[in-house]
Amino acid sequence: TANDMRPKPLVTLTWSIATTYEPLYRPRRNTHANHNQSNGISDYFAAVARSFRNRPDEFSSKQMSNLAWSAMTCGEPHPELLAGISREFVNRRRMENASAVVDSDTDTVTGTDEGNIREEHIDAVTLCTLVTSFAKVGARDEELYGTVAEIAFPMLCDFDARHLSNLAYAYGLAGFVPGLRDIRKRDADADKTTSNSASGSPMTLFDVLAM
Repeated sequence: TANDMRPKPLVTLTWSIATTYEPLYRPRRNTHANHNQSNGISDYFAAVARSFRNRPDEFSSKQMSNLAWSAMTCGEPHPELLAGISREFVNRRRMENASAVVDSDTDTVTGTDEGNIREEHIDAVTLCTLVTSFAKVGARDEELYGTVAEIAFPMLCDFDARHLSNLAYAYGLAGFVPGLRDIRKRDADADKTTSNSASGSPMTLFDVLAM
């Protein structure tokens, strides 16, 4: 069952269900009984939430973003699941900042379980997917949104136009304006990513959003 699955097969199964859910069930969602009684999707996501609760430190950030996307796509923003994803994602970043566990050569990080160390790379797709998924279900999670902004800031020069537009859209939908001027103040040594040159740097987009 979903409650007993390990992270990788659970996330793969959940993502597969979400990709088929849209064409199969969305057209029928005007039939209340069909959605709530026939497909059992709410029970499934409750089981996913229990599985995540039992082993949150075993899920990568990408897997967490895929779970959030799946819940959003299926119209099942299970509160326990989303709260757990947000808490785990934010706590990992706090631990990295507090104990400097990131190895610049291997991207080795530790999860919230101090005994669990693994390699993790957080890319633009993961960040955009996470923020968009939370924003689309109406989650008012300023701690998560702020944490993602802090991670995204030094990476902006590596974002393509699609990632920039997706991130801007998600923050606009959430009604959250990243406090990037505060981030710039804390990370003044982030050299080139903080410059507002006329070269069309992606930073100018976030300067507009922060005004």
